[in-house]
This record gives sequence, C-alpha cells and structure tokens, in this order.
Amino acid sequence: MSIANVYEEAQNGKGPRPSATPTKLFNVDDATYGSVCLYAYGTTVVSDGTSGYAKGCIFVDTDAAASNIFYTNEGTSASAAFKVATS
Repeated sequence: MSIANVYEEAQNGKGPRPSATPTKLFNVDDATYGSVCLYAYGTTVVSDGTSGYAKGCIFVDTDAAASNIFYTNEGTSASAAFKVATS
C-alpha cells in the first residue's frame, strides 16, 4: 500500500477500516525512540504530545473535509505535533 493511495484504499476497505484510533501502516526502528511510525491513517488526527510517530510522519484523515486530508508530524518522535500538510 503506497502513501499515494492510502486514503482510497482505506475508504474502499482494502486495508484495516479507519477508526478514531490511528492505524499505523509503516513502522521503522529508531536508535533513540525505538519503533516509530512513518505513515498512519484514521478518522481522528493523532493528539499533540503522543509518542511513537516519527518526525515527518504522514497521517491521512479519512473523515476530513477535502482540504484537510493530509497531515505531517512537525513535532518529534517523543511528542507529536501533526499539522495540515501544505502544497
């Protein structure tokens, strides 16, 4: 599942169904923070201060208005701060 079609695949039931609890799609091991997520999706954006999401992690809000679908973590792996991705 590529990040380009995560939203479509989640909506069409090809992956785990979106829920208020974010679904982590791709995790990597980090020497400092352990396993961190690079891509996630769900119906509720990850709360600020949540750990386990790499800086730059992409979150797809499957229950969002058309203009606020993609978010990126501008915080740290220890304390996420997801902001709307801009083009």
